[in-house]
Amino acid sequence: MLAQGAKCSIGDQLEPSGVLSVPMYKRIGEVYAEVEKKEPWCRNVTAVTDIGVFTPEEFHGADTGNLPEASEGVCRLLQESGHQFDFIDSEADFSKYRLLILPDVIPVSDAFAQRLKQYLEEAAALSPLSNRVLLRTKTRLP
Repeated sequence: MLAQGAKCSIGDQLEPSGVLSVPMYKRIGEVYAEVEKKEPWCRNVTAVTDIGVFTPEEFHGADTGNLPEASEGVCRLLQESGHQFDFIDSEADFSKYRLLILPDVIPVSDAFAQRLKQYLEEAAALSPLSNRVLLRTKTRLP
């Protein structure tokens, strides 16, 4: 969270007994002690993301509280492999990403296809990862 420029906020509630949880407050204190050590390097930061993931919600709507399956899968994959990414829509600036992931559930209109084609033409070299994943290889992902 800190590396992304987020701030910490821990909410708590009393247990049903009405007594504060000593172990919980001890843990909260430990977490904030670590945050305090890192704060000097976490002010005025901007997240650097190399991967853009198109969200199906733009095309299929959203269900409150539920991430579309296509988004959930790629989100888990990228998080577990330590990559930073943005969920983007078809109007986003593609040029800031080295990798675009386009789930198969997303329809591609003529206008959207033209934007994707332009993105590909601007790349020095291309390496398809699948029929729906595009990799810009001017630079390598870690």
